[in-house]
Amino acid sequence: MKKHDPEIVDGGGNENLPAKANGVHIWRTEVEKLLPCIFTEAEMKERSASLTRTTLEISRHEEEKKNLTASLTARIKGLKTEQSSLAKELDKGGELRTVKCEAIRDLERNLFLCVRTDTGEIIESRELKDDEKQGRLV
Repeated sequence: MKKHDPEIVDGGGNENLPAKANGVHIWRTEVEKLLPCIFTEAEMKERSASLTRTTLEISRHEEEKKNLTASLTARIKGLKTEQSSLAKELDKGGELRTVKCEAIRDLERNLFLCVRTDTGEIIESRELKDDEKQGRLV
């Protein structure tokens, strides 16, 4: 790469005017070009510090992503369990619940009845067992 020799071309401070070198007119204009440059020691230190910060930030984000993924996976699993349970209940048209009932022993007819108190539906009807045939002591 040749270096510019100011004695060959001298524009005399007017860059847009031609200068004469050995009787030839030469135009001189300042331009900018993107060229490779070697880092200074200070630039190397700054780039190294930036690389370290960036590397650590990537590590933090990857760890955060891992934790978020695990957390979201657990949430989704719970939601899928609930979803399955709801789908089964809807398919059956109902669910099992604890309901208050009245147990009735009819000694005259030798009959045991269990009646839901919320609907009045008889859910069990059978003959009394031997131990149920005894009256209560008053």
